[in-house]
Amino acid sequence: MDFKKVMNGSISDFNLENGDIATSDGLEEAILNSLYTDARADGQNGWWGDAYNKGQPMGSKLWTLRNAKATLETKNLAKQYCLEALQWLLDEKIANKITVKTEWFEDSKLYIEVKLFKNKGHKMFKFKEAL
Repeated sequence: MDFKKVMNGSISDFNLENGDIATSDGLEEAILNSLYTDARADGQNGWWGDAYNKGQPMGSKLWTLRNAKATLETKNLAKQYCLEALQWLLDEKIANKITVKTEWFEDSKLYIEVKLFKNKGHKMFKFKEAL
């Protein structure tokens, strides 16, 4: 079990249920951490724990798009960055397939929909990112 986190704008926060911190199986939190931890790009940012991690670096490059214009290219880059950040779920056989859908809404906010497929079913996660 993990503490359930929710996105509040671009900030991750704990979710409360009946006065207690809500819990979950940890999958959504792993996705949130993968997408919203800053991966190293062009020698900048990056998670400090990568120095001790002997596998795929943690996080995504979504942070590089924060001041980008709402264009098709930006939307496609966001999708690519999400897929790269979630690749470990395929490598670790947590999912058989991952799809990511990105769409603009309210002019400059990005809607990110992640679907994880395992065997015959799937789980869907939706996030709204203010870039």
